[in-house]
Amino acid sequence: MPDTEKSFISLDDGFSTTRLLIEEKGDVDCRTSAESVSLTTGGLRCRGYLKKSWPGKPLISVIIPVLNRVGSLEETVRSVLHQQYDNVEIVVIDGGSIDGTVEIIKKYEDYIDYWCSNPDNGIYDAMNKGARAASGDWLYFLGSDDILLNVLHKVAAYLQKENEVYYGDVYLPKWHKIYDGPFTPYKLMKINIPHQATFYPQALFRKHSYDLKYKSAGDYFFNLVCYNDQDFTYVYLPILVAIFDDAGGVSATAGDPDFERDRCHILKEYFGRFIYYQYVLRKALKYIERNLIRKVVHRMKRKGGR
Repeated sequence: MPDTEKSFISLDDGFSTTRLLIEEKGDVDCRTSAESVSLTTGGLRCRGYLKKSWPGKPLISVIIPVLNRVGSLEETVRSVLHQQYDNVEIVVIDGGSIDGTVEIIKKYEDYIDYWCSNPDNGIYDAMNKGARAASGDWLYFLGSDDILLNVLHKVAAYLQKENEVYYGDVYLPKWHKIYDGPFTPYKLMKINIPHQATFYPQALFRKHSYDLKYKSAGDYFFNLVCYNDQDFTYVYLPILVAIFDDAGGVSATAGDPDFERDRCHILKEYFGRFIYYQYVLRKALKYIERNLIRKVVHRMKRKGGR
């Protein structure tokens, strides 16, 4: 709990975002958080209700980038509001939706800390805006069609060092599997750590941001860069964090030809040539085992059974 009950107020004990607030007297210009004077904005922050980290209760910013997701956004927002943990803020960055998404945001305006709606340059532009707007020491990006499980109270106990990135697992409903355990350099060179399971320290975004060049693999490129930054360490938490929409999300449905074209160069640059060529050799051996040796063994077994 905070040091003294007089230092914070609760507007509504029923929701995670309204239990632990600081009331700021006077006018608060919440538009400066997203570095724009032309945004449509709203939320608790615009009414003078702010948040900070307390001893034993780090402030976690849940950033939701969204564009035209009227059918799924409400469930996503509610999954954050019903967290047991009570020092969490919601930042919603809308890219100028025209399908009723903004009306959903306004419906929950009394529980969302900050939201804005304005055309942007894609999901990673929205995520960069969200990082700049966030007040928390820890940033978590949740897709507008994903569900955050009730785990922030568990995760918060691990959020200790600002030079560590903490990540857990997500559930993939389409494939009925958990994704995807601890990552090694070799594993990260093959597949990405899901951002729906990752808690980034705010300090990381003072040094890095999402590259807008990659339209659906920007989070993968971001992890490749940050994983190899000697100032930060990735730490695995054995916690199932979220349900990841592996059927309808951007990363699940859209390829990224620019990233695939640059992939070999990226891996060489950030992991070094020696590790990269180890990765290539290991992949080749796996391919040979899977596609040649197993076929030979299978044929031998079939012949032996005749």
